Amino acid sequence: MTVVMAAMHPGPCPIDAEPNSSVVCLSIAGDSTPGQCASKNGRNPAIVYYTYWPGATYVVKGLGCASTFAPPYTVCQNFGPSQTTV
Repeated sequence: MTVVMAAMHPGPCPIDAEPNSSVVCLSIAGDSTPGQCASKNGRNPAIVYYTYWPGATYVVKGLGCASTFAPPYTVCQNFGPSQTTV
């Protein structure tokens, strides 16, 4: 089976914080199904796979969260949606 893969990798934080979770979701534009999502804790990348359909437009969205050290808060940032046809 051929699949499409998307990944969310934690990068360097511009503030005094430590990455604590990543989520990535992959779906087909205009499809009625919710697609697939994957999550990982810490610095580990979240990786998701979805069935390949020739000519389909895939939509990827991500969420990255980090823990700050003083005071202890969690801050998150959305990434995407971004789409590409394969």
